Amino acid sequence: PITNILPRRKAAEGSATQTANALVDGMRRTVQMMNRCEGSYTALRGGMGDAERDDVDATVQGFLADCDGRIDALKKKIAAEHGARDDNVDEKAHLKGMVMFLLERYQDMVTYFQLFKSFRSKLRRSEYSAHAAIAGYAHDEGCNGGALGEEEDHDAGLSAEEVAQLEKEN
Repeated sequence: PITNILPRRKAAEGSATQTANALVDGMRRTVQMMNRCEGSYTALRGGMGDAERDDVDATVQGFLADCDGRIDALKKKIAAEHGARDDNVDEKAHLKGMVMFLLERYQDMVTYFQLFKSFRSKLRRSEYSAHAAIAGYAHDEGCNGGALGEEEDHDAGLSAEEVAQLEKEN
């Protein structure tokens, strides 16, 4: 295509194009980080712990919040600079397309991050189910951790580390 032959214009400092390029670069780097840690984030054994998953979640959530604010600011900037003028229809169409592209990429990131969060929710449910099954088995078999005849409170929750340790031992 002819666009490969044409030299690229350098975006003006502080321009909408420069802002959009910075956002796309940040989105690309964040998705790459999510791709790199996806295996260990979703590993049931030998993967990330809750603290590490919390760090990934906080990083991505922080970027998404910043990105959302910057896209809104970009839309307002474009509307303020180009909204009233009718002099360059092509430039307005380009800027509108650029914002639409950013919004699509942003939504793709949100969807990807929701998959991560969904995994954590399922993991918590499975930990609870594992704990309930262990507690139910112990209760059915008459096992208790105290002296004979003492009832143990099987409703006390196990931490994620305790569940992981139990799974590792079994």
